[in-house]
Amino acid sequence: GADSFHNTQDMAYQQPGAGQTVFLSAVLFAITLSAIGLFRAKLASTPQLTIVGGFVSSLVFFFGLILIGNLKREVKWPETIFVLVVAMIAASTIHRVCVTTCFLFSSLSLWYINSVSQKTQRRLEVSQTPKAKGK
Repeated sequence: GADSFHNTQDMAYQQPGAGQTVFLSAVLFAITLSAIGLFRAKLASTPQLTIVGGFVSSLVFFFGLILIGNLKREVKWPETIFVLVVAMIAASTIHRVCVTTCFLFSSLSLWYINSVSQKTQRRLEVSQTPKAKGK
């Protein structure tokens, strides 16, 4: 009834599984690349839109990094650089300024992903540490 509607356990957030995240990030990666191809001329038309083009290209980096991270469970520098190069190549199809802005936005994205990953890792380590028992 009405009590179950207000029960917070019924409405608890459930994290998506690795398979769902791989699928979603792959789809968003492909959609973002397709959007870059479709709107290339529009994104190159004004200086403001070239910055937007760099941002959209950095989304290719973001989704690619999430995709590889869920496939491999650990992303090292070679994979990161590979995904960055792919994003910057996509940006270069729009305008050369997009390459620079893509690099800058991707760097911010990488910093954010790294900080969230470290926080999550610390939280997992704390929750898995056995508690000391009293004497």
